[in-house]
Amino acid sequence: MGARFNRGKNIPNKNIINFNVVKSPKIKILVNLQGSGNSKYVVNIFQDDQRVNIVHDCPDFKKNTKFCKHIVKVLLLLEPDICKSVCQDIRTINFSANFNLIKQSKTENFIVKAEELIKDSKYYEAINFLDQAHKESNNLDYIKKIADISLKYKLNDQFIKYSVRFKEVRDYITDYPKFISSTFNSIMEYELYRKIDTILNLQNLFLDFPKKLVIETIKKMNATAIENPILRYILLHKFASEMLLADFFKELPKISKLDLKEQIAELLLETVNEAILNMESEDNMDGYLAIARNCNFKNNSEIYSEIGIYKEKLRDLYLEGLKQKHAFLRSLVIANTLSDKLKQMKFNYRYNYPTLVWASSPRSEVPLYYYILEKCGLERHHLEYLEQSYFIENYPVFNEIFDGNNPVRNLVKDFWGSESPKIKNTVYIDKVIDLDFEVNLKELEKFMLIEWDLAQKPILGSYICQFSDGFLVPDSNHPLTHEIKPFDLILCKTTPIAIIAGNIKIIRPLRRINIKTAIELVWEGIEFISTYIPFEIIAQLKEYQIDELDAYDKIDERFKKSFLPKKESVRKYFSNFIQSKILKELNKTYLKIIQRPNYKNKVLRIIGFERHSKIFTDPSYLTGFKSNSLKKQSLQELKLDFKKFVSLKLSDLIKSNQLELINIKALKQFPTFKKWTVKVIYVLKQHLLKCKIYKINDTSYDIHEFSKNYYGKMILNHTEKVSNSQILSKAPGKFVVNDKCYKNLLDNFKMLKLDSPKLVKK
Repeated sequence: MGARFNRGKNIPNKNIINFNVVKSPKIKILVNLQGSGNSKYVVNIFQDDQRVNIVHDCPDFKKNTKFCKHIVKVLLLLEPDICKSVCQDIRTINFSANFNLIKQSKTENFIVKAEELIKDSKYYEAINFLDQAHKESNNLDYIKKIADISLKYKLNDQFIKYSVRFKEVRDYITDYPKFISSTFNSIMEYELYRKIDTILNLQNLFLDFPKKLVIETIKKMNATAIENPILRYILLHKFASEMLLADFFKELPKISKLDLKEQIAELLLETVNEAILNMESEDNMDGYLAIARNCNFKNNSEIYSEIGIYKEKLRDLYLEGLKQKHAFLRSLVIANTLSDKLKQMKFNYRYNYPTLVWASSPRSEVPLYYYILEKCGLERHHLEYLEQSYFIENYPVFNEIFDGNNPVRNLVKDFWGSESPKIKNTVYIDKVIDLDFEVNLKELEKFMLIEWDLAQKPILGSYICQFSDGFLVPDSNHPLTHEIKPFDLILCKTTPIAIIAGNIKIIRPLRRINIKTAIELVWEGIEFISTYIPFEIIAQLKEYQIDELDAYDKIDERFKKSFLPKKESVRKYFSNFIQSKILKELNKTYLKIIQRPNYKNKVLRIIGFERHSKIFTDPSYLTGFKSNSLKKQSLQELKLDFKKFVSLKLSDLIKSNQLELINIKALKQFPTFKKWTVKVIYVLKQHLLKCKIYKINDTSYDIHEFSKNYYGKMILNHTEKVSNSQILSKAPGKFVVNDKCYKNLLDNFKMLKLDSPKLVKK
């Protein structure tokens, strides 16, 4: 048993294909896992009225019908209380390798997973599991379910695919020419590889149709609407004896030496070479291979060779990208901790997935751990793996990151060629040369500034910037691409060279930009994408959304939390730019404006008058400043006067206890007035602590003081919802609630670690 336990423990979690646990009313566990080679096994553990049943199908289990390594693995992944319930009396466990039960268990497993996916609107994944349920049970009901889902959610490619495989599905449609004609436009909107697959399935479907129906369908679907002649050819070429193919390819130039098939073959080879230049996905390349096989072109060997070499190149780029990524993360450790290693981390197992837990890290280092593990593809908070397929490749394979129970020692050796890799610090091993240059500011819309980052899941190597729902990838043909390092600022063409599957934009880089030049370009209005360098602060200054003092505070705050190497020098560039450029330019603008008539509104905009007015619940509270002289020796002098004016108003309201006239939420947005924010919060808290609750009798309490206080209202809002039945009276000067509401309020005070309000008997 000891050997089996160790073998089960060592099964990697990536081998768990599907894991489903039902705790009540009775325990039911359904698991699919990958065995050796292409073997897949099922473990079904379920309780009946008398005992626990374990159904399994691996060869070792079938010999002995006892615990094997796969069952051990499943038990180790269970929560302790569930595992205890299963194993509390081993003598009563019924082990079974009954073939029918195995098939039933596998089918149930697939159905459960499919139903979960349908609820999450993941219909393609659900169809895959229903297909597997059919393979196990040979029950056509699951194929009919696929047909129903396909038609209901307009998954035309899936309906066509299963129509080819199952004649029963074809009975769902009575008029195929009409159906294909109506769905054809949506098929043409698919991504390339899905489009190719669907057209090939259409071709196979037509081969089973009567010839007359094929011609009718092709006419109704308007095959010439397929813009790509290659895709048009693969749909039609099998029916050359029934129609004149040349009529469908009139846009192709007539080449006397080549027939139509040879022309399409040459066109496919050109398309493949262009796709390689654009670094298209492996899915697209597999689609081109499928076309070549289907058409059996004379130049297939050349097409196969080009695609084969490219796919090898992709794998090499991917591996190199991963290595660059790990080396980059290592250098982040060096830059931020002045050490060449992280604190050692323990590898634990929890329910379903493996979990990393770090041991007694200093509080100051914890954010860095989160950052590095997140960049390795791990979820931010509890650090469980996002996807099992990235279990190894995004693993932080640094020698010192784990303690003695490193679970992937051999895989580290395979990846680096050594169990103790010496990873070179690749981020800033050399001086980045500052390249100042002149840019025609009238043509800035043609350029964009990108601070390159690493996507969590590298695509074609590490040089990727993730933005919202897509990715930017540098053009591989440009020599600068191979020199780009994380955090580099690159001037790029705004218009992408190509947009490929997965919303990946291929971007043409032009040249590396130093931080000083980059800040100036942002001030001039260039489009930018950045993760770590806070260019948006400069843009906000430009639009008068913040002022210089706010900008200084925001810059300090951002760089305190930054893992950016050389962050002190970058911070200095920002500060210098604000002092030497922005203040100077704004002051020049101000001095010009005050010489003109009707200058007041423009000056008030520059100093952020409207934005500051939102600090007060009455926006007109600052109108007195408008009557002051707005003409000063400098803009800074006027801004200082305005800050003093706002501060005086805040001070007066606090002294007179008129805090209801202050919009605390808006006040918190102004770092300049931080001391007044703290003061207001302190006073409001003191008011809260002085509030009394008046006991009317054992079942009713008056909380009118409490309900008028700023924080009292917040606590009341976060209390269990106060229904009308809990409010007994809301007369002027009263807010009477029942005893249940009163107790809930006290619980909230206790949770916030505040003294309970004083109770006074009326």
